[in-house]
Amino acid sequence: MIPVRRGAGGLPVRFAVGVIFALILVPAVGRAEEPAAPIDARIRALEEQIAKLKQQVADASAQVAATEPAESGAESEQGGTERGLDLYGFFDFAFVKVFGIHQENSGVTHVLRPYLPETSTFGLGNFNLYLDLHAQRQWRFLGEVRYTLAPLGAEIAPARVPGTTATRYDTSVPDSASAESSIQWSGIVLERAHVEYAPRDWFKVLAGVFLTPYGIWNVDHGSPVVIPARVPFAVEKRLFPERQAGLQLSGNFFPGGVDLGYYLTISNGRGLTSLYQDLDENKAMGGRLVASSSGDVTWHAGFSWYAGDYTTTTRHYESRLGVLRVDEQPRVKAQELSIGFDLQVAYKGLDFRGEYMQRTVRFDDAYRPLDDSACDPMITNCRLQPDYNDRGMYGLLSYELPIRGLKLRPYTLVEYDPQSDDSKTDDVAVWYLGLNWRITPRAILKGEYVFIRFTNDLKEILKQAGAGSIADGIRRDAQAMRLQLSYAF
Repeated sequence: MIPVRRGAGGLPVRFAVGVIFALILVPAVGRAEEPAAPIDARIRALEEQIAKLKQQVADASAQVAATEPAESGAESEQGGTERGLDLYGFFDFAFVKVFGIHQENSGVTHVLRPYLPETSTFGLGNFNLYLDLHAQRQWRFLGEVRYTLAPLGAEIAPARVPGTTATRYDTSVPDSASAESSIQWSGIVLERAHVEYAPRDWFKVLAGVFLTPYGIWNVDHGSPVVIPARVPFAVEKRLFPERQAGLQLSGNFFPGGVDLGYYLTISNGRGLTSLYQDLDENKAMGGRLVASSSGDVTWHAGFSWYAGDYTTTTRHYESRLGVLRVDEQPRVKAQELSIGFDLQVAYKGLDFRGEYMQRTVRFDDAYRPLDDSACDPMITNCRLQPDYNDRGMYGLLSYELPIRGLKLRPYTLVEYDPQSDDSKTDDVAVWYLGLNWRITPRAILKGEYVFIRFTNDLKEILKQAGAGSIADGIRRDAQAMRLQLSYAF
């Protein structure tokens, strides 16, 4: 059974009413024995008492309200309270138009055409539901599920492989409720599901599938609390694993008014089966150190790291004396190390956020894969994937305009994405100009214009790869416009 929460301030209100009746009735009982006080003085005294009681009720109501889930629909961090099951979440819907991708001239191609839509598009972005349960003091369950339309319309053939033809996946199946109609099924994404035990502020232990604690966006990723219409590409590159299955220790200390926090993680690591099975015995380790302070200037600075093995395997089945046997061997093995730095500073409506992330991958020579990006016969012959470093960084500056009753926040975001060491493409710089309008505490309308610029000389890169003659027919720079409506519930 789901417990029902009492309304904020229910007990203080009943207490106030009782005291008010007592203040009225007690003088009436003793009226025959005590000299009658002037009526006006007694009324003034009662009004003062009522005003004090109202203030006490308001203070108690504010304390209760502070334990409620945040209206942003993103993760709330209350601990140690007893309440029932909270259901909340967020939704966003967008309109996107990319300029310059479609080319009528068949002799010209755009490098982004395989990745971005050519036509203006309406699309569902996120529909995420949180299940937040505080059934017992110090214990909490948090689950987050994203509902998605995938795999409807996805390419069936291996994505973007030269020489292949891709058709789209149709998920239509007969509707069990009506034999004459059909439905198109879709899937869900388990964002996280974990139980947390928090006996002290400085010691909390969490078990399950959790979002990797790094940077600014990954954990608190709800679109109503993200300023731009999409998170930076440097975050979407997943230089850190987005989520892990394992254990997490965390805690906070408060010396001298500064909040110092730590996170330590142990998990199966990153891989196709990592959320339910570890394919090797090498557990991944990670952590985060963060310091923050609030006041006239609110700041927050963090350092995150992750180290683990990436392993994929092949399985060969055979029968011996009627018994099914399996021989499982590694297909790809690599060690990866990720580090990240983040900083956020806010002052009187001005907000700056920035991150730098880097991932280093070192393959086991016995299980080094083919480099798919270097198998185009127009450029070079296929070769094995070399070790590499990959990086990403961005800076976001926004300001809430001091217009009473109208919460407008213009922003600019600049991100720089250096390609990995072995890449045959060049570096990418992206510049966003946008406006964030918080229509209500729950509804936000965002509009942004995006400029995508490739920074290096593609002709020189292709010349070094022995294919400089094909550079004239390739376009790279692009622009896009995006409108998004997000809503927290």
